[in-house]
Amino acid sequence: MIIGYRKRKPSIMPLSRIFSNTMTSLIISALTGQLVRDSQCGFRLIEKKFLRNLHFRENRFHLESELLILLGNRGVRFEFVEIPTIYNSEKSSINHFRDTVNFVHLILRMLKGRITGHV
Repeated sequence: MIIGYRKRKPSIMPLSRIFSNTMTSLIISALTGQLVRDSQCGFRLIEKKFLRNLHFRENRFHLESELLILLGNRGVRFEFVEIPTIYNSEKSSINHFRDTVNFVHLILRMLKGRITGHV
């Protein structure tokens, strides 16, 4: 799987996004056992065979995290390619409180699944 990664420069990326992206990438790296440079980047190239028999429960921004955790747990190796970091003046659809709570819920559910053998 090839994943894009953006440079986390304060002159380009808002500080709140740098922080949240760094934290989610570290957590997902720990859960998958491999470095995830930018867990929230939507630029991905995935072999079709890796998507077979995957069952997603998440939607919105958390689907990207769930996908990485599921594939990482199946031994799919991640590679990265740098892409431009572009933030325009559009309003973000991220709700920091709700999306943080949902991310924590995803991580707890995935950890529970790992413990019980239902990943």
